[in-house]
Amino acid sequence: MTATQLAAKGAKVIVFESYLIPGGSAGYFQSQGYTFDVGASMIFGMGNKGTTKQTLFSEINFYGKS
Repeated sequence: MTATQLAAKGAKVIVFESYLIPGGSAGYFQSQGYTFDVGASMIFGMGNKGTTKQTLFSEINFYGKS
């Protein structure tokens, strides 16, 4: 998210991912034969004050509005 905000302000950024799957807090874990997604609430939210996805899309003008 920080890289997106910096790039939106004109900075040149390079993002390095140390894990084999990009996404930061996105991921999963398995327990007792079940697979649980983790991190999705960070992106898609669970409240009525907006989501990280909406903030990012707004920052990079994803919707094409000024």
